Amino acid sequence: MPFLIYGRDSRTGEVVRRIDNEAHTEDGARREAEALGIHVTVVVSDPDAQAVAHALAKPLRPDDKPPPDPVLARESATFQRELHDVTPSTPVTYALVAINFTVFVVMAVSGVSIDNPTIADLLHWGADFGPLTLGGEPWRLFTSMFVHIGLMHVLSNMLVFAYVGPTVERMLGNVGFFVLYLVAGLAGSLWALFWNPLQVEAGASGAIFGIYGALVAMLLRDRDSIPPHVGAKLLRFATIFVFYNLVNSLRPGISMAAHVGGLVAGFACGFAIAQPLTVEAVAGRALRNVAAFGAGVLLLVAGLGGAHARFPNLDRLDAALEHFAAVEVDIPKAIKAMRSRADYHANARAEAADTIEQTLLPQWRTVEDELASVKPAPATMATDLAAINDYMHQREANWQELAGAWRSADEVRIDAAENTMRAIDEAAWDIDRSPLVRLPRN
Repeated sequence: MPFLIYGRDSRTGEVVRRIDNEAHTEDGARREAEALGIHVTVVVSDPDAQAVAHALAKPLRPDDKPPPDPVLARESATFQRELHDVTPSTPVTYALVAINFTVFVVMAVSGVSIDNPTIADLLHWGADFGPLTLGGEPWRLFTSMFVHIGLMHVLSNMLVFAYVGPTVERMLGNVGFFVLYLVAGLAGSLWALFWNPLQVEAGASGAIFGIYGALVAMLLRDRDSIPPHVGAKLLRFATIFVFYNLVNSLRPGISMAAHVGGLVAGFACGFAIAQPLTVEAVAGRALRNVAAFGAGVLLLVAGLGGAHARFPNLDRLDAALEHFAAVEVDIPKAIKAMRSRADYHANARAEAADTIEQTLLPQWRTVEDELASVKPAPATMATDLAAINDYMHQREANWQELAGAWRSADEVRIDAAENTMRAIDEAAWDIDRSPLVRLPRN
């Protein structure tokens, strides 16, 4: 085995670098170098020393990268050996990746679109939705962690998870890593439920943010047991990931709440159970895992209880919004058909006005009353509910005006009412993109 020997010439004081391919041990290499008058400071004997030695032996060109620092290389190799010693394999990471992909493939084989699944499909496969989750199906907080909204969603999530998962699993142990994934994922689902229970939530990002949050916590707490340059590299990558993806979560259709909930829970778990990579610390993993799992159970029970208390009228609100979604499509469609007949048949205008006033507007007002009767409404949805209420009032006033214009046969008044209707139709697009009906990815 080759050895790299660093030191100073005892006679001249110059820095000396020597490659020894003959010695069989570090002590042997050190003694041979000292016999040559070298005051030895470092002897590198890692299995990759041959590659390092080859790199050091080549003359450097101006555009070459500097050769690897043998001290840092040795520290990295030692750290990796310690990780492998305390946790020889990482089956949990690869099992979770396999489960996520398997669920996605089974969904696709069953007929679910691989790039644009419907809300009905996602709910069928276990996505989180407040009225169902709080209506007797709390298991959705767990199953939603393995349901993804399209191929790119599952690919991007599993890529960033597999990159750092094995390292964190070796730091925490197999069982501790699974507990972390579970607690962080549930925390993300719960916080998303608290933020807006009428959003359909699906994806593993809450758990993945928890893995990165735990890594940051461990690097901050146990930095003495991790080589500084290794810790700095991991911390830099984790920080960039968290910052970039939190900023990206501001985009429509991304669940910021699930990301933040998972991140905070993961950081807390990592900070609480992180330990130095020693035999004594490994022996105490079981107790710490039980404590973390117990904290997760308490979080789940308290979170569900709090959600029930926070949204006592969730079923009524969901039913009212479903009714709104139906009439918001049916009534404008009916009025559009009547407008076509009224343009060519004068007598049809009076009939259309009667239909609006006697049939359609009462249906519309019923939905307005249903939404207004849901008290207290969730505070996190107040803005969107106010927008829907304002939109319904505009529609009602416009349809009343259109009915009156048709009765009067005033063409100027009819044109003005129809122009107003077109403007409201454009505004309806904003209502359709409301977070109340948005499908967020997490």
